Amino acid sequence: MGDVIRTQTGKIIGLVPTRYPDENAKEKSRYDAINAEADAYEKRKMKEEAAQLAAIPKGEERFVLAVEGLRKKIRQLKRAEDKRADQAARFARAAAAALAEIQKQPTRRAKRETPLDKAVDLAVKELRAKLPACFPCDADAQSFVRKSLPMSAAYSAEAAALNKFAKATRERGAAERRFWDALGAAGRIVCGSLDDDANARALVELAL
Repeated sequence: MGDVIRTQTGKIIGLVPTRYPDENAKEKSRYDAINAEADAYEKRKMKEEAAQLAAIPKGEERFVLAVEGLRKKIRQLKRAEDKRADQAARFARAAAAALAEIQKQPTRRAKRETPLDKAVDLAVKELRAKLPACFPCDADAQSFVRKSLPMSAAYSAEAAALNKFAKATRERGAAERRFWDALGAAGRIVCGSLDDDANARALVELAL
């Protein structure tokens, strides 16, 4: 094949001009075939990568697998007497400690307590049972309960539940940040890359 112009990824985008047009036509048909093969390869790779990403667990399970993968990698390094094992072990312990804190807190999708709604529902049921003519439907009873009944205890319980949930959410967020900071530091040591996301995926895949 004559001299060609390639991209950084190796894809052919043109030919170096020559004095023989027929040669250029033949070369063009060749590089068209090469490019078609390269395009097909890229599509296969993208499909494989998408399947790999879909297989990686989400949420808390991903945290657990990342720690397991990190521990496995450290064991491999220790067997090879690689000094990076000791350097990463400290961050592995920090990641495990943060994970333990995360597991104590409710997930971000957890349904929080709603004492006020429970109190309203109970009041609505009682009003409709005792005064059906006055409250023929739930909407009428709910409107009366919320506008006319003091329900101070229910409001206090609702405020306390909101504060508790907000505190748990803040604590979980802080623990998650500590987890990713520790895992990122460990991943850069054991994987030898500055790409924290790629390192985390590699550790999760190692545990699978």
